[in-house]
Amino acid sequence: MKVSAALKRFDNKLAIARAIGISHVAVYNWGEVVPLASAVALEIVTSGELRLDPALYPSLKIALGHVRAYQAAAKALGVRPVTGSA
Repeated sequence: MKVSAALKRFDNKLAIARAIGISHVAVYNWGEVVPLASAVALEIVTSGELRLDPALYPSLKIALGHVRAYQAAAKALGVRPVTGSA
């Protein structure tokens, strides 16, 4: 998620900080891309109006690739993948 998109929705960095419960100083230190945890929080508080873009987060892109590979392997083996929920 780009900071510019969050600013269009919230008007200023202080409002972004208040919306997700972090310090405004943290928001002022972001740069062009919202950190992953904050992007997830913004997607939640905006009910999806702001969306996380996996392409902006290389580590997330790699992790999603591993999940997809795991799911494909489980399907090929005819087993139900573990989801992590009880």
